[in-house]
Amino acid sequence: MLTVAISACGATDPSKDDAESPLTEIKVGALSVPDASTAHIARNRGYFRAEGLDVSIAPIQGAGPALESLIGGSFDVIQGNYVTVIQAADAGRKLTVLADNYQAAPGTFVVMVPKNSAIKSMADLKGKTIGVATLRSIGTLTVTVALRQVGLTANDVTFKEFPLPEMKTHLLAGRVDAAWVTEPYSTQIGYSGGTQIGDMTAAGGPLDIFPIAGWIVSSEWAARNPDLAARFQRAIVRAQHDAAGDRNAVEEILPTYTKIDTATAAVIALGTWPVTRDKNRLQRVADTMHEIGYLTKPFNVDQLLTTPTPTSTPKG
Repeated sequence: MLTVAISACGATDPSKDDAESPLTEIKVGALSVPDASTAHIARNRGYFRAEGLDVSIAPIQGAGPALESLIGGSFDVIQGNYVTVIQAADAGRKLTVLADNYQAAPGTFVVMVPKNSAIKSMADLKGKTIGVATLRSIGTLTVTVALRQVGLTANDVTFKEFPLPEMKTHLLAGRVDAAWVTEPYSTQIGYSGGTQIGDMTAAGGPLDIFPIAGWIVSSEWAARNPDLAARFQRAIVRAQHDAAGDRNAVEEILPTYTKIDTATAAVIALGTWPVTRDKNRLQRVADTMHEIGYLTKPFNVDQLLTTPTPTSTPKG
């Protein structure tokens, strides 16, 4: 098993005065969801600044449009779900995963129905319409895998695309029969009487601890800026360690960049924040995509895991 371990040490103390050192601007695109908390933790706790980086974080609506902005130079780094990233790489985009970002845990992705719905389980979804955030992405993939467990296929349902913040409205208005959602939207729908009929990432299921997203750059940018890539990598992995080891670190940062209030942050289901890049773990995503027809041929994830080679000595 190839596991690329990235040290969380070696960065300078963020409390030290770095006013005399010019900072290099890095533009990051990330979703306003718990997954992206580590970028905000790294900025808030001074980890980026300790590496000489001035990081701005702009919200994105999804990995697809964000990838186009990344390739076009509007972003230097994006948070990208692996399904979309692998599809883009398979189509010829040269991309690099600088660091893993988020991994599923029970309750990460669920399918919900309105109160008093006749749909009581995933098996009842045949012929129904399911709202998802993006077609042929992590949402439809996870639902497709779950449907297979009850003898159905993606052809037995109709997927309809809505932005996650709007999903509750469309579900409760009856525009879809069921909705695939993640936090905090699943908790919010639950507050309105919605019912969960399926946990795509249930413990012991086919998508248990499934890799979800990483911090992505274009391979060209990584090759042109190996020092910047390595510095961002070190800073974000420090924050990944924080999130992995202390839920409070995530709960405290969520209200600062999302619409999740403190009370909701304390109860929502959270995934996990890996601190290494693991080839076998990422290959699992590509193999699943090939198995359900999202890829026409096997995809080797080695091409996504090229490690930037800095020319300078790490700080600290």
